[in-house]
Amino acid sequence: MDIGTPRLRLRPVAPADVALLGGLDSDREVMRFVSGGAPTPDSAIADWVIPRSQSQFREHGTGLWVAFDRRTGRFVGWVWLRLPRHSALPELELSYRL
Repeated sequence: MDIGTPRLRLRPVAPADVALLGGLDSDREVMRFVSGGAPTPDSAIADWVIPRSQSQFREHGTGLWVAFDRRTGRFVGWVWLRLPRHSALPELELSYRL
């Protein structure tokens, strides 16, 4: 399923997206407020981030969506509508990296 806006195309994350997410998370400016600039290892993306998102899609209809510029097809980041990891409240969090 693809969704989006006139400028962005969003689709659910897939195992083949490890390199895209790893490249984004290797940018020190992207990660500055997430990890102090440290990149996310590809193994963490492949073994935890993507499987967690796919599980949330199956169980709750939420998850990580990769974002592409509709005009160029270029990967521009991701958005994640997810269940909070540290809260029992019935709410969702919106996270993103661009």
